Amino acid sequence: MKVFEVPLHLLYERTNGSQTLTSDDLALAHHILTPLSKDQLLSDVDIDNPLEVLRDNPAEQPQFYLGQLCGYGENESPSLDTPSAQLPLNCDVAFTQAVDGRLGQARELLEYLIQRDAEVDSLDTELIERYEQSQSEFTSEERDITVRAASGTTAEEDALAGRLLRWLETQENDFVFAQQEVPVGIQRSAATLDREITTDRTISEVLKPSGRRNLPKGFWTEAEIAQSLGSATPSGAARVDLVIAGPKTVYVTELKTESQPIRSVPDVYQYLGQTIFYGDCFIEDYPSIAAEQRLIPVLAAESIRIEDEIMKPSFEKHGVALLDVSKEKWVVHPHDVV
Repeated sequence: MKVFEVPLHLLYERTNGSQTLTSDDLALAHHILTPLSKDQLLSDVDIDNPLEVLRDNPAEQPQFYLGQLCGYGENESPSLDTPSAQLPLNCDVAFTQAVDGRLGQARELLEYLIQRDAEVDSLDTELIERYEQSQSEFTSEERDITVRAASGTTAEEDALAGRLLRWLETQENDFVFAQQEVPVGIQRSAATLDREITTDRTISEVLKPSGRRNLPKGFWTEAEIAQSLGSATPSGAARVDLVIAGPKTVYVTELKTESQPIRSVPDVYQYLGQTIFYGDCFIEDYPSIAAEQRLIPVLAAESIRIEDEIMKPSFEKHGVALLDVSKEKWVVHPHDVV
């Protein structure tokens, strides 16, 4: 483990699953990271239980943490660079990912920032955008649908998304863009923090080419939310596996891989409820799209092991389409739920 990874693991341990990120947790993470040089941050931890150092000594000076983590002797005094600035919002994006349990993604982003001397005292939007482009490259496969991938997804999830999109291209549709891991519930999250944010985008804005590569602007990303409102807001949002968009239709899609089969009635109401919830949150975040496009929540499953008739009435009643990806068959067709 590298020194810069230790605060990420601490944030994950303190907050993931049951708690809320506190100002003290965030302050401690900054307290450890801010004064250290690039070499110090990227050096290897030299003790077996680095988190115990932070748990047992939350009020120590940065020199203490560096000395302990990097194995300095009792009579040695590690030197610290004089910090020219702090690392607030840029690091907060990585901190948010750690809070959500995505340690690998948090580590990749924070290492990227450190390697590029991200010691800035204000938000470096361009740096974050370059990271997103490097980690969320658009697929290079020959296809009509441009796809913005997301780091942190599993190979199984990526394979299912690719299979779904390849099949959709054989159907009559108007889809031109898809984005993985789209945050939804941004408005709800901001409201709990008594903050305001304008999330609405029209479909024209989503599909409008932007940046050096003239690729679609897309939906909000987690980094954009954290940059606008700080790390707490995206930590309260959910993430839709895949949003597929065209000028007339948008599918807000929840993916269920082979390891998440629909094999019983409890699976049906759990996955159906999840898809409905994501659709509601998407409508609140993007009311213009909901008003102008056919917006359809979709549950796309790789393995369905119960009879269609058990599921269909509820999906049709609640306006959710159901796709059996392995059979390339709509169990509940989008035309039947609009």
